[in-house]
Amino acid sequence: MKKRFFGLALALVLCLGLFPAQVLAAEDEEADNPSDQPAASVFAGGAGTEDNPYLISSLSELEALRDSVIGGETYEGKNIELTADIDMSEKYGEGKASWDPIGTEQKKFMAVFDGGGHTITGIYINSDKSYMGLFGWVEKGGIKNLTMKDGTVITTDGLAGAVVGIINGWIVNCHNKSVNVTSRMFAGGIAG
Repeated sequence: MKKRFFGLALALVLCLGLFPAQVLAAEDEEADNPSDQPAASVFAGGAGTEDNPYLISSLSELEALRDSVIGGETYEGKNIELTADIDMSEKYGEGKASWDPIGTEQKKFMAVFDGGGHTITGIYINSDKSYMGLFGWVEKGGIKNLTMKDGTVITTDGLAGAVVGIINGWIVNCHNKSVNVTSRMFAGGIAG
């Protein structure tokens, strides 16, 4: 009987000894997955909540948001806020690069983006694809309190706007101040 009890106790100790290693391995896997921790590499701060939104204060952070959405992060249910005016014209423009929108038909943006009353100046898009604007495709989310100024959005396909190409959500208090939008079909000053 003592041998049987000792054998069971030894088996239990061995099993429990393996448990912490499995937990640590799972934690390491989570830390290595950037889509589980978008704020660490994309935003200036925040937690993505309504009261403490992720913060964007520069063009490089706006580009990082775009790149993470194109990489598969939807930010569904999250809140993002612009904390400064952004001038895109140093990097984007005729003879320079063309902006690739935040969100595509396959990789949709699903958060609330609050422009915070700030202005993005100098957007430039010249494309043969649909869903062109600062945002390409917004699904379930919304955009508010944003002004787009002095830019160009051109697509030889369809659905273009200064703020968003297509949105299945909402837009509140967004403005277009001299962003020219040209599209084969469904062009709008704010949304396509």
